[in-house]
Amino acid sequence: MKYIDTHTHLNYSPLVSEVDQIIKKLEEKEIWANIVGCNKSTSLLAVKQAKLSPNLFCSIGIHPNDIDEWTDTNEMITFLESLYLENKEKILCVGECGLDFYYQNDEQTKKRQEEFFIAQIKFASKYNLLISGGSDFHGSIKPKLDLAVGYGKLFIPESILTDIKYALKNNL
Repeated sequence: MKYIDTHTHLNYSPLVSEVDQIIKKLEEKEIWANIVGCNKSTSLLAVKQAKLSPNLFCSIGIHPNDIDEWTDTNEMITFLESLYLENKEKILCVGECGLDFYYQNDEQTKKRQEEFFIAQIKFASKYNLLISGGSDFHGSIKPKLDLAVGYGKLFIPESILTDIKYALKNNL
């Protein structure tokens, strides 16, 4: 493995129909890719797709704009925990999660997003998982953005991932 693209969306159209070609490209270039779940259905699909190749892994999580599909953080964490425990070998990270006040920035939304983000951080910490980030590869939707390099020279060597995991494991 030369690089890992830590943030791809092979689980969204039009990439869903291009997964076989993308896997071939990844394997030829010795690139690993992390498929990022943003809600319940895309997290489930990310896990399913990650099982198609040794070069694919995934993140499971809930984007702040998708938290309304959950009644509360306990329901969300129960789902994430079950999915993780059944698929540990393919799940590297929690994400796509965070705060996103671009579309809504009222105090109630901010508070709810913070609660869901904190719950996902605690979940990640409990299982020693990373929070995802990277090139945000979307294929033909963002044609100038490519696997593992983003819009230019975004190269993420495996040693970075190893260093991050070591720091998290040792509370550095």
